[in-house]
Amino acid sequence: MDVGFSKPNILIVDDQPENIKILASFLKREYTLLAATSGVKALALAADKNRPHLILLDIMMPEMNGFEVCRRLKSHIGTRDIPVIFITAKNEIQDETRGFQVGAVDYITKPFNPEIVESRVKTHLELKRHREHLEDLVEERTLDLKQSNRQLQTTLEKLEEEITVRKKTENKLQAGERKLTSIIDAFRGFIYTCEKDQYHVDFMNQALIDHMGVDGAGRTCFKAIFGLDAPCPWCVLERVCNGETVEFEFEHPKTGQWFHAIHAPVPDSNGSVAKRQVIFIDITRRIAAERALQEREAYLRKENLRLKASMKDRYRFGNIVGKSKPMQAVYETILRAASTDANVIIYGESGTGKELVARAIHDQSERRTNPLVPVNCGAIPEGLAESEFFGHKKGAFTGAESDKTGYLDIAAGGSLFLDEIGAIPLDLQVKLLRAIEQGGFCPVGSREVKRPDFRVIAATSSDLKDLVKKGKMRNDFFYRIHIIPISLPPLRERKEDIPHLVEHFLEKYDPEKRPAINGKILDALRRYDWPGNVRELQNTLHRYVTLNKIDFMGAELARSHSRQAISDIGLDEENPTLRAVLESVEKRLIMDALRLTRWRKGKAAQMLGVDPKTLFRKIKQHQLK
Repeated sequence: MDVGFSKPNILIVDDQPENIKILASFLKREYTLLAATSGVKALALAADKNRPHLILLDIMMPEMNGFEVCRRLKSHIGTRDIPVIFITAKNEIQDETRGFQVGAVDYITKPFNPEIVESRVKTHLELKRHREHLEDLVEERTLDLKQSNRQLQTTLEKLEEEITVRKKTENKLQAGERKLTSIIDAFRGFIYTCEKDQYHVDFMNQALIDHMGVDGAGRTCFKAIFGLDAPCPWCVLERVCNGETVEFEFEHPKTGQWFHAIHAPVPDSNGSVAKRQVIFIDITRRIAAERALQEREAYLRKENLRLKASMKDRYRFGNIVGKSKPMQAVYETILRAASTDANVIIYGESGTGKELVARAIHDQSERRTNPLVPVNCGAIPEGLAESEFFGHKKGAFTGAESDKTGYLDIAAGGSLFLDEIGAIPLDLQVKLLRAIEQGGFCPVGSREVKRPDFRVIAATSSDLKDLVKKGKMRNDFFYRIHIIPISLPPLRERKEDIPHLVEHFLEKYDPEKRPAINGKILDALRRYDWPGNVRELQNTLHRYVTLNKIDFMGAELARSHSRQAISDIGLDEENPTLRAVLESVEKRLIMDALRLTRWRKGKAAQMLGVDPKTLFRKIKQHQLK
């Protein structure tokens, strides 16, 4: 079957449907795809009248593994010539060797690299086409010779009467030979033939002669072509003489070039092996490209692992602070969003840090060298919204005294952060949707169509699906921006992050002027529900540094220790001794400082305003561990 003039069939065999789906996603454009989730079904499809031109075969499958499937395919005449490429997550040398032993032509490890898979599939289909084409030519030549023999026998009986016929037959044979020679000489690969059970070359195509600079006919193939003093390590003479066609890749031991080779038997008129035919193609550039891709993939994989490892148990990501599980999930999503160019929507209550997340995504992305343009959609007057987003020309309307550049142009090459995106009017959503989909826009008062490249990172504290139901947001606009959603948890759902946030915000103040945070204050901060989230905590700490008191929406917590504080530490409320009170307060303050600094004693000493040696002595005195 000529795969050069019809859409080739490719059979994908994998017991994991998701792997079949991945392979199909980048092969379906150029090939007709068949799929099988078991070895038995694969064998049935391979034997069908519309059998595949190539098979991508998984190794690890239940009931019948890929090696057995390949062995059975190669043991039947009808499926013997179908190229088989193993696809597997196992990267073991013995498995790869066994794959070639049972008849596979290639071995690809998971995860799949689309470019490598497409390149390998294309190469093996091309080689199959050349092999089948040459086999057709050989068959045609054999048929011609048989016909010529019959004609010559007739000519011998009627030599004088059929002399003209004989001449015509000879001319036809010469034309056929010229045609065959022309085709072989035009073939871009190298071809040579040897007599059966011998290494001596009896034919080389012109491409190989030109490559070597001399015709090596009459010399041994290993010496003439490869410059070796003994048969090549990859030689398969015995297998070919037994009628087997062998296909593999090898590296030239002296030049380092890579070749794809097909060793095939050439039968005589009786069907016996008369010669060995070898076709090999230089694939050095392809191998180099594949290795570069693999090295790049390995580098990216290591970089990804490094980033993930550095993220694990971190309590901050840029200016975002939090060690809780919800924040670790947010960090992971930020990294994934930054690795793509898809639009992002950030959900979260007011004060949860949506703009910080948007900036973190932008700063980690490939657009980081270009601007992040923040836009508060709720603060733009409806009448000026189009001008603000798209810009305008001088004189476009009353008050347009000069040209104005819109947000979309400013964000070209970078990211556009649309805060409170639910406030954008419906008519403007239509125009923004067209611009986001690269349909372009015109500044107000201009006919010039602009198509800047920008990424949308949106944020909202509203339920956008509810806005769609109420008709306040277009359905198509919602789905265009709702590609990668990120939900920021409110502070009340991650109170374990409060000590880290407190430390982060207090670091901005002079350590000699900021008051300490003791355990009672920290407990009060944890008990409060923080309706204003992180922003409210920041403002509360600012008031604490300025006014020396904690104020939760009007409820004050004085820093001085009252009689209630004495009761909290378990002393006799009626007759506490000064020594007991001082020791208990001192122990409580040291414990609070150690917890707040995560037992970094040097920093705790700085927070308490004492010498580190003094703190070490006090820790030992109070038996703190």
